[in-house]
Amino acid sequence: THVYDVRLKYALWAMVAFNPCLAGINIQGTNDTFVISFGIMAYYFYYQYCQQRSLRYFFYSLVFILLAIGSKASGWIVAGTIVIHFIYLLIS
Repeated sequence: THVYDVRLKYALWAMVAFNPCLAGINIQGTNDTFVISFGIMAYYFYYQYCQQRSLRYFFYSLVFILLAIGSKASGWIVAGTIVIHFIYLLIS
């Protein structure tokens, strides 16, 4: 089952990496790619934090949230969704 999980991760990564819409964004020469990349990493590390409750993953998520916000203001959407979920975890 572990091999299947690794293959699935690579397949999903390839679907995101070779997405024609993302390639079109790169052609425009904007910093949207940075927000997308940093946002995906922030969500990934936050997901790892939710699974393992390790502060290391929470810190990594925070770093990538700040990088997403720093690269473009739409990074606040990433921050907002993670904060809303974190508050939900604290309440429940």
